[in-house]
Formats: sequence, structure tokens, C-alpha cells
Amino acid sequence: MLPSDNAATKGYFDLTLPAGTKRTLQLRLHNEATTAQTLVVTPTNAVTGTNGVITYPNGLEANGPAHPTFGSVLTQPLAQNVHLAAGATKTVSYTMTVPKFRGLILGAFAVNSQTAKTKGAKRGGLVNLAQYLIGVSLHGTPATVTPQIKLPQVRYSDKQNRPQLTARINNDQPALIGKVTLLARVYRGQRRVTARRFTGMNFAPANRFWVTLPLDMKSGLSAGRYRLVLTVHGDNGHWRLAHGFTVSGAAGRRALVHRLRLNWQQLLWWAIDALAAVIVVGFLIRQLWRFARRKQR
Repeated sequence: MLPSDNAATKGYFDLTLPAGTKRTLQLRLHNEATTAQTLVVTPTNAVTGTNGVITYPNGLEANGPAHPTFGSVLTQPLAQNVHLAAGATKTVSYTMTVPKFRGLILGAFAVNSQTAKTKGAKRGGLVNLAQYLIGVSLHGTPATVTPQIKLPQVRYSDKQNRPQLTARINNDQPALIGKVTLLARVYRGQRRVTARRFTGMNFAPANRFWVTLPLDMKSGLSAGRYRLVLTVHGDNGHWRLAHGFTVSGAAGRRALVHRLRLNWQQLLWWAIDALAAVIVVGFLIRQLWRFARRKQR
């Protein structure tokens, strides 16, 4: 149920309210199923997942600097269970008090069916656990803030011959960075070892997160010192970030093993071919030996 002062053309809550304003946000839930349903409505904060895309976990996770979150402005930021008979409709309300803040507060209401979840657990199989999200954007004063991102930490891992970097990215300003394209380049000294481009990312406002960057390599990095250079382009800025990282001796030895790892199926065929060759050569030698003995007689 969008209020009259909601931003036009937006299908979610998009509000610019003066500090100190108290407002009640209402959700109208309708059960289209032919059986009763229990729906769970959970307020969530927007965070950035390890794939570099904004996500809304079922909870009020906050991984950023001291900036108001959606959960912190709600008077009662707890999940609500709503029991709906078949075809029934109910309204759920959440009251918030708007603080004085800059930029953007981003969150959502997540709606899940507890009934479907319980049935799926009893059956021990797969069930459609669709989650509905109703977004919430609250704009402060000033509404537009210049984003700044940093790269304070980089980690390397090589599990199951899948080398990857995990980079810590800090978007400390309350600004959403959308349409992100990220170019990751790895250097050893002045030599570029590998590079890979990632697209379709977006970074939540006032959020610090780890992003996973699989390397475009058939084997891992050998032991040594490297440097990750990120070139980030968003819809409201671009940045060039760099940070060094070390590949340990153990990780380097795993990379060497990966590079030397044989295809065992191919090795088996080589062994069969070699055995066949030995049998043929042995047969020829035996025939020549028998021919020589007959000639001597």
C-alpha cells in the first residue's frame, strides 16, 4: 500500500521525509491459495553478497559504518506471522521514525510462506519457497552523496583446482552504486599474470563486504607476492584500487600439483597401448627366433 507522497512510477516504497517524521508502512497480503497459509513478513537491510550483487537476507544484518539502516529506523523491526484463510486478505503495519541522515537507506520487507516451508520439510523433498520482496528506499538530506570505495584486504584460495581471490570492498558512503563493471587484474612484479571482467554488479549503500573473484586460470598461482588491481565503473563513479597479497608455500605447492596432475583416463589408455605394443613386439621376436632355429636345422 504505497502512500500518496511516494515517488511516482515506483512499485515499492520510495520516500523523502523530514527528520523526525513518524510514518506507518502498510503491506496488504492476500492468500490466493485454496488452503490456509501462514506468511512471515521480515524487515531486512540491503547488503552486498559475495557475488557483488545486492541481497536482502532474512534478518537485519548490517556490515557497514555508523549509518542508519532500515532495521534501525523501525519501532519494532521484528518478523510478523500472518495467518490467512484461503482467499483472505490482511494488512500488516510497521511504524518508523525517520532520523537525520545523508544519502540513502535501503531495505525491504521479505515475505515467505511458512506453510510451504513446513510441508517441504515433512516431505523431505523440494518445494517452491518463493520469496517476495517489497523494497524500501528512504532519501535523506542531501539525497545525493558522492560514493567512495576502498580495497583494504585481499585473500587467495585454491580449492579443488579453482583458484580465486576474495576481496574486501568498503563502500562507506550511503550511496548506491549500480551497473557496476569490475576488471580484476593480477600482477607479479610488472608482469600481468591473469585478468577477468565481471559485470552486472551493484553495491549497497554504507556497506562493507567480501566479493569472490574466480580467476581465469587452469591452475592456481605459485607461491609468491602478487598485486590485485581493480578497475571499477559504476553509474555514479569510477575507481582504480590496488592491494597486495601473498600466496603461501602450501598454496603454491597445491598449484604445482594441479599443473602436473595427469588425466588418469588418458594415462590408462597409454598403458593399454604400451602393453599392446609389448605383446606385438614379443610375438614378432618369438616368430623370428623360431624361423632362425628352423633355418639352422
